[in-house]
Amino acid sequence: MAKTQFELESYAIRLGGTYDHTYGHTTIQVFGFISCVGPDFMLNVYFLADGSPVPPAHIDSDLTSGVLFLQKDMMPLWIDLLRHESPMWVSINTDSPESTRISTSAESIGEDEN
Repeated sequence: MAKTQFELESYAIRLGGTYDHTYGHTTIQVFGFISCVGPDFMLNVYFLADGSPVPPAHIDSDLTSGVLFLQKDMMPLWIDLLRHESPMWVSINTDSPESTRISTSAESIGEDEN
């Protein structure tokens, strides 16, 4: 079991019309895509159109990359956090890749991001 956390250094968002993408042996319908990049790890998050198959999340055993599949309704929440919070962290667990998440550090109540 490997659990780790890394601080995000950058991210990229891709939006456009829904398109088909093959992941493994599954063709998914992608609504949008966010790539979260840390110093030694990249997390690619596919936001899927309604009705798309949802492959299982995956974290590479060498802990250098991972893939997460979420419903498109989650994309605005991720974008909001990435744009308005700092620092941002990604937490992963190779035994439970579906629990991969982004989070902030502890902040004071009412803190205003500038």
